[in-house]
Order: sequence, then structure tokens, then C-alpha cells
Amino acid sequence: AGGGGYVAIPRSRATDDRSASRPEAGMEGPRGRELVVVGCVGCVALTLFAYMRTRKHNRRGNVVTQERFIAGEQPGGGVDTSSAEQQHPEGPNIGFLSGASWFNPDKQDPLPEKTDLLHTGHARGGKLIIATVGLPGRGKTYIARKVARYLRWINYRTRVFSLAKARLDKFGTKDPEFFDETIAEYQSQRLEVLVDTLEDVMRYLNRGGEVAIVDGTNTTRTRRDVIRQRAAAEDGFTILWIEAISEDEEVLEKNIENMQQSPDFRAVEEFQQRVAKYRKCYTTVEAEDGMFVKVYDGGRRLELHDIHGFLPTKVVSFVMNLHTIPRPVYITRHGESEFNVRGLIGGDSGLSHKGAMYARALSEYIAEQADLPSDQLQVWSSTMYRARLTAKQINCHKYVEWRALREIEVGVCDGLAYEQIKLRMPDEYRAREQDKLRYRYPRGESYLDIINRLEPVIFELERNKEPLVVVAHQAVHRCLYAYFLDLPAEEVPFLSIPLHTLIRLDPSAYGCKEKRVRILIRDEE
Repeated sequence: AGGGGYVAIPRSRATDDRSASRPEAGMEGPRGRELVVVGCVGCVALTLFAYMRTRKHNRRGNVVTQERFIAGEQPGGGVDTSSAEQQHPEGPNIGFLSGASWFNPDKQDPLPEKTDLLHTGHARGGKLIIATVGLPGRGKTYIARKVARYLRWINYRTRVFSLAKARLDKFGTKDPEFFDETIAEYQSQRLEVLVDTLEDVMRYLNRGGEVAIVDGTNTTRTRRDVIRQRAAAEDGFTILWIEAISEDEEVLEKNIENMQQSPDFRAVEEFQQRVAKYRKCYTTVEAEDGMFVKVYDGGRRLELHDIHGFLPTKVVSFVMNLHTIPRPVYITRHGESEFNVRGLIGGDSGLSHKGAMYARALSEYIAEQADLPSDQLQVWSSTMYRARLTAKQINCHKYVEWRALREIEVGVCDGLAYEQIKLRMPDEYRAREQDKLRYRYPRGESYLDIINRLEPVIFELERNKEPLVVVAHQAVHRCLYAYFLDLPAEEVPFLSIPLHTLIRLDPSAYGCKEKRVRILIRDEE
């Protein structure tokens, strides 16, 4: 598994030297000698068979054309100390065998495409275009960026095409009159921006992209017809409309507050004038437009129409859990474990003395935070012993244990140090060093496996509206951290998630703020 060539052959039962040299009862004579000869021939044949299988497996799984390790500074301040000749533009440790999206630039092989994303039998694999609809300040950009982040995290090549950004790049900031549909000149200019953006969308999808999100108002039937006709010109390009509708004053106030981070926002009064211009010609999405989901008041109610296919269904399921209520998410590893002290991986050991002290210090720190009131706080923990010992001391109103938050399964390497793996299983050690993201431990997991099992946790994280502390493990938190900060999957195995550090994440439509708190305990002072 995981590209390694390790084959486990059980050792024969050890025998005493005296018994090995002494013939067994009934083995004396010609008949006994014949049985011995037959047994020896069988052992030789079995040994040759195992040897040839091992050679065949090694030839297939351990061919290394080139090893290249790239050093790069990590978002959390950690540094990958692997040697490197040059910095790869796509991130650290990007080797030529790292996967479909990270090829040797000298190779001319095309990107392998997922076969028929929408299961509709089209030649190009059923590419998906998601187009947002709605008045300004209704949460369209928030939904678009959240969906893109989620799809990229589960390994779909996804990109957001912002019509507002394209307009700003082409025409700069405009007064509210620019958005008046009755002025032909301005309408023509905005339609030009849409057409140019759609050409960018098609180029992206035809060059290996899988999902494109067109983030804009698209409030008129004319603009939606332009999008639909351009997609129809391609084979297998399907559109999913996501319309954000809201007239709730509380929701609108929060959305406008979030919009102040946008480069397209200048003042509240000017924003209201722009909304009035759009409202005059606003027509909602209807059944004849095809697949759509309407999101009312930030997710309080949803209306679905004609949703079919694997990927649109996943997108809609994700959107059903979204809301715009801000809340902090804290992540921390368990306290130092007994296996951490010994430098071993895997296992289900308890906490060391220092780890137990961290658990107490963590609970005291959380109790002092005004944004983490105990009557609202939720604590999620891995089911592993060291995580439960760390989490159960935190005073909260809801405590949940997740099997999905368990540390990466290391299979046959459980209870070993990396130096032991290097000596006993050099092929496995080399395969892991070459591609840590996709490497799967024999009878264990890879980072991609963790991302897959964390999907329900992500849905619940998005649905949750209360302050949250997640106590888990290094590999798990690397994956969660990459989701919130929208980092490339290739960087996941190298992210810095140190022990005895509490990381606060504040996700928003335009990014995620991060704050790290190193909790010192007496042994470290």
C-alpha cells in the first residue's frame, strides 16, 4: 500500500539446535530420507516464489525517477528544513511523482481528468459551472468562496471568477449610475466584462479545471442567458445556479459589515444606491433556468430545483450547512504523550507529566477567555486516550468525541520510531519522503485518507454557530488548518502544528484570521 514495496514474510518457528540435528521418531531409514528431501525442495521453491514476488513488487512500486525536496516557510512559522536547489512555485516538497497536478514541466503528458464528474456521459467529463445570483450584500461571495474552498480541499480543481474584480481591473471604481440597466453604455460595458470572464472560465475548464464559480449579481435574465448559451457551446458543461435572497435586517447588517473588507465597497450610502439600481431589473431564477438552489436569509431556508448528479448534490449538501454568524474556532493538539517523549508514532498512550500539566493550563486559559463562555462552549475531541485526557478538563456545555478526529493510522509502523522504519523498511521510508501527501502506510492511511474521513467534521464545523475548541492530533489539525486557510493540498503534510499551542481561527468571506497562543508550563519556563 502507498507505493511501497514492503512484503511481510513470517519467520519460521525457532528450533533448538539439538532437536534440529536429531532425527524425529519414525524418520530413520530410506523413507525418512525421502521425506526430508521433499521437504527441502518445497522450502527452496517457496523461498524462490517469495523472492520473485518481492522483486516484482519492488519494480512496480519503488521506481524513483528523481527525488527533489523543496524547503519552504510554513504559514504558521514552521520551516521545512529539507535541502533544495530552488524554490518550487507551487509549494514545498513538490516532486515529479507527487501527483496528477504537479508534473515535471518538461513532460508533455496532458493532465488526467476525472471521468465524467456529473455522470452524464459527455466527452469532456461533465464540467460544472456554478453561477451566483442575487443583489449585492446577500452573501454571494461568501457562499462562492466557501464552496470553492471546500471543493479544492476534497481535491477538485476549482477556481472563483469574480465579476466585480474583473470590472474593477477593466474600468476601475464606478458610481452607482454605472449599474443602471437603462443606460445602454454602462450596460454594454458590464456585459463586456461578463463575456470576457466567461472566456476565461472556458479556457480554465478546457485546460484541466473541473469546477468554475462565476461570482456576480447576474440579476437579469439577459445575463443568465449569456452564461447559459456560452456553456451550451461546450460539450458536457452544466450550470448550477446559487441564488442568495435576504430581506432580514439583521442578516443584511452583518453582510454589509463583512463587505467592508471588499475592495468594491466605498460607503454604506453608496452601497444602498447601487442595490436600488439592481433591484429595478431583478428577476429571480426560475425552473426554466435549470438546476438551482435558493438560499434565504443566510441559510435559514433553502429551495432546490432539479438537483441531480454526484457533484451538484455534494455542493448543495455543503451549502445547506453554511451560515454567516461569526464564531471563533480553536484547534490544539493533545498534551505531550508518552510516545512523544520516546519518539514513537501511533499507539494510544497516555499523557506524560508535561502533557498533563498542559491539559490543566489549557483549561485554565480557556476559562479566562471572554469569547469562550462555558455555557456556550463546545469541545470536540478525538477518541484517542491522550486527546480525551486533554479535553475532558475543559469546562463546557457540550462535549463530543469523534472517531474521525483520530490520528493518522500508521499500520504496521505502529509503535516504531522513524529511524527504525528507515532501517527496517527503507522502501517505505523513501516512498513517504518522496510524497508525504499521498503516501499510505502499509495497512494504514495517507493524508488524503484523513481529508476524506474529515468531510463530515467540516460539515458540522460549518453548521456550528457556537464557540468551539477541537482537541486532536498533528495530521488531523494540518488538514483542518489547510481547509480554513485555503492552502494547497501539497502543503498539508508540512504545516506547523506544534505541541502545547492553541490556534484561534476566525473564518470570513475574504479569508481567515489566525492567532497562535503558546501556553507555557513550569517545565518549559
